[in-house]
Amino acid sequence: MKAITKYLFMALCALAVTFTAEAQTANTLSAGQVQLEPETSVALPFSLDNTSEIVALQFNVTLPSGAAFDVSSLSFSARRTDHVAVVRNTSAGNYMVMVYSPTNSAISGDGGELFSLQLSVGSNVASGVSQPVELSSVVLTGRDGKNVATGAVNGSIQVIRYITISAEPCENGHIEGLGSHIAGLPVTLKAVADETYHFVRWEDGSNNEERTVVPQDNMVVAAFFSRDQFSLTAVPNNAEMGSATGSGVYDYNSIVTISAAANAGYHFVQWSDGVVTNPRTVTMGYANVTYTAEFAVNQYNITATSSDAVMGSTSGSGLFDFKSEHQISAIANEGYHFTGWNDGNTDNPRTVLVPIGGATHVALFAPNKYDISVNSSDAEMGSVSGAGNFDYLSSVEISATANTGYHFTQWSDGVTENPRSVVVPLNGGSFVAEFAPNQYNLIVLSDNEAMGSAAGTGLYDFKTSHVVSATANEGYHFVQWSDEVLENPRTIVIGASDLTLRALFAPNKYDISVSSSDAEMGSVSGAGSFDYLSSVEISATANTGYHFTQWSDGVTENPRSVVVPLNGKSFTAEFAPNQYNLIVLSDNEVMGSAAGTGLYDFKSEHQISATANEGYHFVQWSDEVLENPRTIVIGASDLTLRASFAPNKYDISVSSSDAEMGSVSG
Repeated sequence: MKAITKYLFMALCALAVTFTAEAQTANTLSAGQVQLEPETSVALPFSLDNTSEIVALQFNVTLPSGAAFDVSSLSFSARRTDHVAVVRNTSAGNYMVMVYSPTNSAISGDGGELFSLQLSVGSNVASGVSQPVELSSVVLTGRDGKNVATGAVNGSIQVIRYITISAEPCENGHIEGLGSHIAGLPVTLKAVADETYHFVRWEDGSNNEERTVVPQDNMVVAAFFSRDQFSLTAVPNNAEMGSATGSGVYDYNSIVTISAAANAGYHFVQWSDGVVTNPRTVTMGYANVTYTAEFAVNQYNITATSSDAVMGSTSGSGLFDFKSEHQISAIANEGYHFTGWNDGNTDNPRTVLVPIGGATHVALFAPNKYDISVNSSDAEMGSVSGAGNFDYLSSVEISATANTGYHFTQWSDGVTENPRSVVVPLNGGSFVAEFAPNQYNLIVLSDNEAMGSAAGTGLYDFKTSHVVSATANEGYHFVQWSDEVLENPRTIVIGASDLTLRALFAPNKYDISVSSSDAEMGSVSGAGSFDYLSSVEISATANTGYHFTQWSDGVTENPRSVVVPLNGKSFTAEFAPNQYNLIVLSDNEVMGSAAGTGLYDFKSEHQISATANEGYHFVQWSDEVLENPRTIVIGASDLTLRASFAPNKYDISVSSSDAEMGSVSG
């Protein structure tokens, strides 16, 4: 069989050469078109359309990379008579197919599938791409052995791998075209916005609502939507009067705040839709919208007034539109004149521009001026002030000032008020101040009438001269006047004020002598030379251990005050020693007694003693002195001494009458 196959293969090859030279018509071999999933197999049909009788055929097939035939899987259709097929893999992806009849029988029929081969593909074949199954070296022979092939039609393989296109959750819209698709084939996706929304972009930035993707694997897409937006325009009806804010592009159905701000001098009236609320909120509709803020001009008061209604009046006041012009004027009354407006303007009448808040213009007036003359009746006695040129009917103060030693009496018109106010009359006026000299008191006194007297007191005119004198009483002498002048008598020239002079006197001095009766017992103080009848304190101070008893004149007061007598006086302080307690005690009267207690003079000597009772003995005194008896010199304070005793010691003998019977202790 192998020999026959080899022989037929060589014969068909020879016929193929003949085919290229003698082409026939209407005999065509076609490969089919199939689809399959990766790593699956499918029967690829081969068809023969022929007008000639065909008994054998041979051709080469080239498959795309990753595809392969099962060479043992060839399956004939009903057109086979007794034909045999040989399929050989000549190289990677290339196959040779040969069909022949051992009896040289013709293939039945003139069209349709002749046989099929099982085709498989791996996982690495691109999906969705139609790849060719190429036929070449096609030989179709009849019984005469001639090649009658007129053409060949290539087939195709399309690997179909299904993937899923899904979407991230999206709000306000959806995506069309999601689901299961063949990998590698174009898929059209469309982003569809919900009502009142619009598509914005895909997740990769693309902004085309409809897009084509060629997926190779499962993929997740995302579309973004946004509210439809419309413009809101807020404008003023007059930009000079105010402004409006809130313009912009906003989402449908969103709430927007718009506001109107009037410029200075204007006010907001209403919005173009009649709403007076400001600021206000509006809900965006499904269309562009414009709101116009309507403003109007403010009115302000212009007030023209007089600074003094007595002097003049004004005209032109009223309520006027902001920035409008109006005339005001000032009218002076008789005897007065207009000087200007309070803002410095001197035009009259004048035109004013109505400002924000209005304005008040005050017309200023002034009266005419007249002279006021003021004089003194005697320049030596006083002066005057207040003269000058003054406003008519103004109140002017004039005054008279008396010189030192003089006083004002009255004005030439009999008025005694000073200073005084005068109202400036027409043509002015003249006033004379009249003066007179003052009188002052001269008071002459004795500083101490017991010591002396003084003379010369009286009421005298300014600058007159008068004599004053001082006379000392017996036992005293004149010292000086209170102004430290020693002259007596003396002449006083009356000054410009009351004067009080005092005559100062002084007493004579006498000695006070103070001594001690015994310098060892005490001392004295207070002696000296003192003013007659003055009070002097003398005192006696006893030394330690002594006390003062009395003065030589029997007075026991100490210290004491004495009045200095004529020719002075002597005083002697008398002293005596103090007495102190000496207390002598036994520390324990059971053990012994002590003697010597008594009240004794300071520095006197006295004996004390301690006597122990039977069975006891003297130890020492409380001041640790062992001497007994002993002599005590009385000191400058009470003294207590205690005699200490102690019991005598004696032996105690303890024994047992019979040591065998018992023992003793102690």
